[in-house]
Amino acid sequence: MPPLSRSARDPGLRTLNPVVLTVPVVVGVIAYFSFLNRNYQLDDALIYFRYIRNCLAGDGLVYNVGERFNALTSPLHAYLSLAVCGLAGSIRYPMIVMSAALTVALAWGLFVLYKPHEPHGTFVAFGAVLIAASRYFYSVYGMETPLFLVLCVLCLWLYERGKIRALGIAAALLVLTRGEGVFLIAVLGFLHLVRRRPWPPLRDFIVPVALVAVNAAFDFVYYGSPLPHTLMAKIQQGSSGLWGGRWLFFDAGYQIEYFAGSPVLFAASAILAILGAIRLGRRDLNVAVLSFLAALTVFYLALNVPNYHWYYAPYYAFGSMYVGLGLAALFDVAAKLPAPVLVRAGQGAAVLFGAGILGLQAYATQTRPVSDDARQHSYPVLGEWLAENTPRNASVAMVEVGIIGYYSERRVVDILGLVSPGNSESLGAGRRDEWLTRYDPDFILLHAPLWPHEEGVIGAFQEGRYRVSEAFDFPGFQLLERAPRP
Repeated sequence: MPPLSRSARDPGLRTLNPVVLTVPVVVGVIAYFSFLNRNYQLDDALIYFRYIRNCLAGDGLVYNVGERFNALTSPLHAYLSLAVCGLAGSIRYPMIVMSAALTVALAWGLFVLYKPHEPHGTFVAFGAVLIAASRYFYSVYGMETPLFLVLCVLCLWLYERGKIRALGIAAALLVLTRGEGVFLIAVLGFLHLVRRRPWPPLRDFIVPVALVAVNAAFDFVYYGSPLPHTLMAKIQQGSSGLWGGRWLFFDAGYQIEYFAGSPVLFAASAILAILGAIRLGRRDLNVAVLSFLAALTVFYLALNVPNYHWYYAPYYAFGSMYVGLGLAALFDVAAKLPAPVLVRAGQGAAVLFGAGILGLQAYATQTRPVSDDARQHSYPVLGEWLAENTPRNASVAMVEVGIIGYYSERRVVDILGLVSPGNSESLGAGRRDEWLTRYDPDFILLHAPLWPHEEGVIGAFQEGRYRVSEAFDFPGFQLLERAPRP
């Protein structure tokens, strides 16, 4: 696609320096919304937190003390978090600060990545600010997601500049952050061959291979396996059918909440993103990003992976930039209107349209912060009750083990198998009560009414092996305790 002509640019927009404006706006918006959500605790993120707390306390890099089970699907995120929290002397707020810093790096990195491809730098800046204002990105704080996105952007930037040796190192770090990074590496490798770029010398592979090998060696020595034990857990969960059918990945209506609860805003953003992708044409950056997103989609659909919201992060990150490019496309269409007054009106409408999208996103983030989710208030209380009302050596089984497990400080039996060996395999095979035989927990924390994932306990309750705890009184939940046995 040939470069866009300068005649399509608006003189008023040209007077703005998007670089100068983008940095303080992005930093300011992310700092404000991060502070607003400073008490946010994502359930899966607190699994990492518990590993970190146990390690800093001298109990090893484990979830349950004395059990070397590797549920750290993102080794690099775990090591980086351990370093940050160790230096800070605490966990929760340093993790929020780290996530905020990575989100700033993401927004800025995407701006730098896309700016050379778009003459209207202001609209590229719009995409970066949209990331800062979007409620979604604050909902993944504490997870490896911001780090994964930053490394994706870094790999793309290094590829575009032909820095292959550095790209190899970044690619290794990407894989150590999330396994899905292999799809981006494969896409960039294919483009490298298609463009007939010279193949890097073997010495450029030494450091990347060493990084992955050292981590695998540590995992093998410490945990008994070179790969995380939970590498297959999400896939096995999907095969259980408890989350939905084959097209589960597209069954994500709950994500409308990240668009101010408005299907219209969601549709408008999607249309603009499509226009932005068309505008970028056959540039390597566009081909790489769209191919990467397509590969992720096929992967999640083929394996029926549960639609946890953080899996959609690459779509939100790159989609935000494409929304900005879509607005630039509308702006240039308006420039071709027959009369100057129509040009001004059309371009003004495009700018106002973008301002409306940005304003609605910021308004939703302000008025409905992710830290106001009901579980943010109920789960810590449940965990603290278990810590105060159960024996220290008691084991507690539950479905969502992050927040409650962190605050309970009890040995946790994870019904879904993220931190408990064997349970995800049983679940995937349809043996929903096998975890009870395997672990025989002292207590079982359940939802009321039961979630489908928890129905394996019904038989044990009917047989009298467990009874309802009279001391536990929390609406929406019930606690079973093991009945006395002869």
